[in-house]
This record gives sequence, structure tokens and C-alpha cells, in this order.
Amino acid sequence: MGVMILVYYFGSKIKDIAINVGYIWFSKWVLFSVFLIFTGIYTPDIFLYALALFVLFNISVNPKSFMLNNKRV
Repeated sequence: MGVMILVYYFGSKIKDIAINVGYIWFSKWVLFSVFLIFTGIYTPDIFLYALALFVLFNISVNPKSFMLNNKRV
């Protein structure tokens, strides 16, 4: 979870919204793949559970929800 916080933190430093969402989306799926590979290699007994949780997390977390809303009323 700490790695995802770092990804979102560095993503918040990017001012262009399209690049920000692209960066977070790409980073999130790269981390998903890396952690899933490590899970499959080192703990194959829980691989399917981890796969389900990783997919659920990657689909449910929206990068735009972590961005600050700078609209003025």
C-alpha cells in the first residue's frame, strides 16, 4: 500500500490532468503485474486470492479521486 501512496503522491505533482491520469494508470498496472509475479513465485498457495484482490483494487480505485479539486465557486 505504501508504494501506491508514493505513486499517487508523485502523480499529484504533475499539473497536466491527462498526463497525471496516464501516469497513475500506467504505474498502477505495472505495480499490479510486478506484485502478482512475486506473489505467484513466492506464495503460489494464495495466488488466486491475490489476483482477485489486485484486480478488485485496480478496477475500484479511481486516480481522479486523489487529485485536488482546484475549481473556484
